[in-house]
Amino acid sequence: MKFWILLLPALIASMLCPRPCFGQKWEERAFPIQSLDLGDVAKGSTVEFSFPVVNSFDSELIIDSIDSNCGCTAVHTGQMTIAPGETSEIQGEINTEAYSGRRKAILTVRLRSPAAQEIRLRVDSFIRTDLVLYPGSIHFSDAFTGKAYTKKTTLMHAGSPPIGIKSIELPRAWIRCMHRESFREGDKTNFDLEVTIADDAPAGDFREIINLTLDDGKNTVLPLMVSGIIARELSISPRSIFLSSIATTDPIKINLVVIGREPIKIDSITSEDWTVEYDATKSQKRTHLLPIKISPNQKPAGKLSSALRIQATGSKTWIIDTPITAVFQPAE
Repeated sequence: MKFWILLLPALIASMLCPRPCFGQKWEERAFPIQSLDLGDVAKGSTVEFSFPVVNSFDSELIIDSIDSNCGCTAVHTGQMTIAPGETSEIQGEINTEAYSGRRKAILTVRLRSPAAQEIRLRVDSFIRTDLVLYPGSIHFSDAFTGKAYTKKTTLMHAGSPPIGIKSIELPRAWIRCMHRESFREGDKTNFDLEVTIADDAPAGDFREIINLTLDDGKNTVLPLMVSGIIARELSISPRSIFLSSIATTDPIKINLVVIGREPIKIDSITSEDWTVEYDATKSQKRTHLLPIKISPNQKPAGKLSSALRIQATGSKTWIIDTPITAVFQPAE
């Protein structure tokens, strides 16, 4: 009898919580944002969204599938496994070209772990038919640091009363946007939008939103997606070199790729701690494939951290360093 009395609380708990118990509203911990209102968007514009997914549990969070009940919404993420303590996101896009009007999409997220569960996420938007953005976003490709680049899109409005652009909110100091009215006839108005990434833009990928506030009596805010890849004026691959368990002082072969934003000539490849051998070429081209050989200047022991310095010349001279770390086996 005493045994059953001790077992009774556990039996009641298992009946009340057939799934693993993670505390009150564990779904809100995993999905802290479960609804998004994207507001008004222009026809043809690129409109993306994301929901963060946080795994604050002791086991993996596994998503088996994600479906949308509306063809207006495409989800880019399928099966997903998130380790404990890690964060990811569910990404999607609104199809503003094929759909219009008020859209309400429900995303059904099917979880396998930490519990078999369905989570529903909601995305609201209003695709305006009187506003068209063409092209629907701006993407900068083949861009390099140290140089400004400009691209253009056009916002077209049809309807009465006419509208204007009241203000522009920029996400970064190195992103600029100018606008001008380029056409007005009857109830139709066009605005040219020129987006510039400045010459001090950092290297790397970027994906940002410019918010346009319209002078339409409602202060409607329209998003304009701006993305791109900005490469360094002079880049080298691999960006860093690691050599492990080296048991010899014989020359070590490494393949380098050096890319310039313009045709360049490799002037020199040097190092304080390594002797560098390579076939020098006087030809100028944007991409150089460089098989090199390096040998330590002295017989080292343990770990040696240094760098290779590449100097190249085009319209000006560039210098770039790539770290090199080598671990040598102790002499027998």
